[in-house]
Amino acid sequence: MLILSRHKDETIIIGDGEIRITVLEFRGGNGREKVRIGIDCPKSISCHREEVYNEIKKEGGTILGLNNIVPPIDHEEQQKQEERDRER
Repeated sequence: MLILSRHKDETIIIGDGEIRITVLEFRGGNGREKVRIGIDCPKSISCHREEVYNEIKKEGGTILGLNNIVPPIDHEEQQKQEERDRER
């Protein structure tokens, strides 16, 4: 495992630049710290939070096979979920 430190707005590049991970902001405190990251990658590469990936696999789904594409993330629903998480 490669471990790196990054500041806000700094990016990590994976491969030949086809995958870019950027630190967008830091939130919270008192043991509830979170880091928001942005991930840019080709559509041919599936990108999920670990719990979403595990749920897809548990339900027998395929993560981006040649003829099998997982639907895009509903960003509005994702923002609502993040707000609910912050309220906890």
